Amino acid sequence: MRWIEFPPLAEFEDCRGDVRPIRGCSLVGRFEFGDRLSEIWQRLATAEPGEHWQQLYVRDRRLQFLIKRCLELNGIQPEWVNLFQVEDLLIARETEQGMEAGWLVTLNAPKTVPTEPPNDKPAPTLEEILAALSLSVESVPDALELADRVPGNTLMEIVTARSNLQKPPEQKRKEKMREWGKGLRQKAMEEVMREGG
Repeated sequence: MRWIEFPPLAEFEDCRGDVRPIRGCSLVGRFEFGDRLSEIWQRLATAEPGEHWQQLYVRDRRLQFLIKRCLELNGIQPEWVNLFQVEDLLIARETEQGMEAGWLVTLNAPKTVPTEPPNDKPAPTLEEILAALSLSVESVPDALELADRVPGNTLMEIVTARSNLQKPPEQKRKEKMREWGKGLRQKAMEEVMREGG
């Protein structure tokens, strides 16, 4: 299989002043990134009152491992960053709007937000996503290799676009009508709210 080198999701200036790419997590890496990030937050919650997270980092070897692993999953070598940069990349960053999630958290978040109300159906597992991906390529090993090499958001966008291109015209027409109906309902609700208010 021939591989395309996708452009980085972003770039940053490392602690030596060199510009480094941020590749983002692969699809497989994104699942691990989420798990590691959850554990980071759990460990940060164990900080003693008044203890800064950097002090906890110095004494907590597991936290050091988790942070290094999250950086590596995004193609960032740990020696490229200092703890202040780690804070901006993983913990939180200050913006004009206030504090926001770290850059890596934002870059690895799914780009599409569901338009349907949430239901009781759980999010698909990695195994389910890989099975679906394997239907789009020649084999399960090819799907595994793609999921491990291509940035997760990019891969999901490609699969979604391919799926949309393969839909029969009748299904596309039905979906377009459904979206049109949703738009009309939304407009009607806005009118009712405007008249009521």
